[in-house]
Amino acid sequence: MNRIYLLLLLSVFCVTTQAQSSLKEINRIIQIDLSGGANFDLSHRTERNMMTTLTDRRKVVPALDMRILHFPSQRWGWYINLELKMIGEQIRSCYQEICQPLEANYYIKNNIPYTNSELNKTTFNMSTGVAYRIENKRWAFYPRLGIGINNHTCQTIDIELKGKGNNELYSINTYLPDKYDNYVNIFMATLGISTNYKLSKRCDLFLDMAYVQPLENVHVTYTKSNLYDKLPEKQTYKSSTIGRDFTVSIGLGFPIYLNRAQKTAQKKTTQKERMRRIMEHKRKAFGLFPDNK
Repeated sequence: MNRIYLLLLLSVFCVTTQAQSSLKEINRIIQIDLSGGANFDLSHRTERNMMTTLTDRRKVVPALDMRILHFPSQRWGWYINLELKMIGEQIRSCYQEICQPLEANYYIKNNIPYTNSELNKTTFNMSTGVAYRIENKRWAFYPRLGIGINNHTCQTIDIELKGKGNNELYSINTYLPDKYDNYVNIFMATLGISTNYKLSKRCDLFLDMAYVQPLENVHVTYTKSNLYDKLPEKQTYKSSTIGRDFTVSIGLGFPIYLNRAQKTAQKKTTQKERMRRIMEHKRKAFGLFPDNK
């Protein structure tokens, strides 16, 4: 959550800075992009791995993107991007793979208050950063580089075991750094580019590609404790690739030229000034409207 607050503060800082600079320079363009496409999971996963079981998801899922780009200058600007990924249910159940094999020798009490089907079916990533503008009459290219948060669902285990025909008592837990969450927010960098074809002055058709690279490891701790001596057996699993993904989407962009209204006002003022000068010239040359100044 601290990283989310930091990202929001960074976004507010960018908006405030650009708002202040707009007092000195006419804003050129704001681009609002809406798109839909596919998100590809690029995490490295292996069979019979605890981390793989807990964080596994479908390789390809639908994704929706909303992005705002602001270019206060002719070339450089900034952006804010929100992507929603419809991951659906986890494709593997940690309870079935890890806990059910123990039912032959133990009675199992599951302390998890939710089931696999109740986990978040939608995750997100949110980023902000710098963008560059390359365009002509028909085409525009917007490469961008930023940082942000990539949200990833993670299953957890919290069970108690009692031996069948004996008094063995154990507890098994897996947990993230924030023990009671079933998701993890991963600090990440993102690199993307939009290729826009200008359908009109008000609308663009674009193809967008974005790559996300996690900047931190994801840690999951597995603990097995004997409830008599309370001595835990701990093992930590980590991955540097959980949260790595790639998104391809197609959508519509809506450019807003903020300086157009000011140019129109300047044009009207120029025409009014021109007419005033013509009338002033006629008054002096021909004595027309002698009382008007």
